Amino acid sequence: MGKGYVTIVVGIIAIGVIAGCGAIMHGGHQSVSFESAPAGAMVTVTDALGMTAGSCETPCSLDLKRKREYKVSIAKTGFAPVQMEIDRRTDGWIWGNILFGGIIGLVVDFTSGSAYRLTPKQVSVTLSPTTTGGLDPNLDGPSLVIIDFAKLSPEEKERLKVIKPIPLSQL
Repeated sequence: MGKGYVTIVVGIIAIGVIAGCGAIMHGGHQSVSFESAPAGAMVTVTDALGMTAGSCETPCSLDLKRKREYKVSIAKTGFAPVQMEIDRRTDGWIWGNILFGGIIGLVVDFTSGSAYRLTPKQVSVTLSPTTTGGLDPNLDGPSLVIIDFAKLSPEEKERLKVIKPIPLSQL
């Protein structure tokens, strides 16, 4: 074996030990994609501390840190919002560290988040229309929402409260 060959082999082993298998294979971030039917829903992703990790309008994707777990809210005016979670699971590349990287590689991967994968990696939801019209985040003040009372479920009728009827002549 020549000197150059030995140097390359030692270099590859050193990278595995120092950087960790997960860090080499996919890094500490993961792209998660979001789709909704209908499209154009606002996606808001927050971490365990309630800090916003990202937001976008469907269809879209966000680059999220692998070492965290997230709560996702998908909302569109006129549709019931959807809440879900993105979980963190140990990635299969961790076995590469056990075989080649040793304890240093394991520490690097768990510290950087490379030891994890986020699931699901693709979120696809079908939004259900609401009969109450939903809230419009673009409105700054009071607004009028017209509700067809006959189409409401018994649960929705229970939640409605009449504040004060306004005669049509005053509108």
